Amino acid sequence: MSMPLTAWFFIFELIGLTLVIWLPYLWPPVGYHLRRSEGPWLINFDRTCRTKVVLRDFLYTTGFWFGLFLIRISANTPYFWLIVVIGTCSIFGSAFISDSIENYNKSTPAITLFSAVELTPETLRAFLASIGALIPGKQQPYIGRLSYSGGYVWINNPTAVFAKVQKGFLQRHNQERAQYEEYLTKLRACLGSEVRTILFISVLKARNVQAGERAAIIYPAILT
Repeated sequence: MSMPLTAWFFIFELIGLTLVIWLPYLWPPVGYHLRRSEGPWLINFDRTCRTKVVLRDFLYTTGFWFGLFLIRISANTPYFWLIVVIGTCSIFGSAFISDSIENYNKSTPAITLFSAVELTPETLRAFLASIGALIPGKQQPYIGRLSYSGGYVWINNPTAVFAKVQKGFLQRHNQERAQYEEYLTKLRACLGSEVRTILFISVLKARNVQAGERAAIIYPAILT
């Protein structure tokens, strides 16, 4: 008896998901565009996390195959609960390892970089991608993440927010407006022009805070 079309579609869907998970290991250039999560296909990947990352992906693959595929065909067999336990433990194990990889134990105050050069979000993302930075999805509050030995450098572009705040302050007729205009005057004097780009640089999981701050300053300096 042949399987229904929906069953074949479900199987091919699982195979496709498996390829998305493991193809980056075999073909890093394609993998970078398929997956933006932590993995050895990133140029600046922390190699000390390789074992954890491989185990995470292995457990995740095992979890969804056992949970979404084998659990269906074993519903009326003695192995049903064994498959349920393996699938559940694999998914939870994968999540636990993911959390441990991204367990940031130290952070430095954000460094604000002001620039007279106008850099669009597209230009910034293209540059960060060219040097192997992790470019997250649109739902993330940062535009790129760079790794260095001992920590991560997170980069955010609040230029549009700064423009809205500036407009709000300049519409006021009180002491706050005067203070803000004085602040803008000092910025223009330092830059020799209007502020056109602002970057927030944060260093997380830094074992050596001073080294982390140096890394945070060196990377954005390339942009200007």
